[in-house]
Amino acid sequence: MPESRTQAQSLAAIVQAWLPVLTVVVGALWALYTYLDHQKEVRQEAARQADKDAVTRRIEVQKPFLEKQLALYFEAAQVAGRLVSLKPGVGSWSENENRFWELYWSELSMVESEAVEQAMVNVGTALTAYKSAPDSQPAKRALEKSIYDLAHAIRDGIAAAWKANPGK
Repeated sequence: MPESRTQAQSLAAIVQAWLPVLTVVVGALWALYTYLDHQKEVRQEAARQADKDAVTRRIEVQKPFLEKQLALYFEAAQVAGRLVSLKPGVGSWSENENRFWELYWSELSMVESEAVEQAMVNVGTALTAYKSAPDSQPAKRALEKSIYDLAHAIRDGIAAAWKANPGK
């Protein structure tokens, strides 16, 4: 039994000698792990902030374009609405028709989405047909439908253009 007691005492002496060293090593490893984890979180937060800043800068750069697009979309919708409520040759029909074609061929073409472009083409086709047969109910209904579709295309275009979209 003295031999087992000697081994136990030797083991206890070894543990007592190495325990402070192991405590320091484990503590240092834990501190290193905590530091590295914190640095990872700091890098991730910096990347998130950089993404937010980039989105903000993009929105600021796009703002004049989006404002012009919005103004032209509203004007196109108003002009189209007046055309559907007037008869060709009556009142301000010619003035509104001329403005529609001005928007169609120039200003709106610079800022419109593809859906709005197609809707404007459809209104132009229906407008030409209605102008040549102003008493035709099918032509009038086709113009009304195309203008209604234009309004929806404009609404969807505005929603898509003004969406902040930071997380996508």
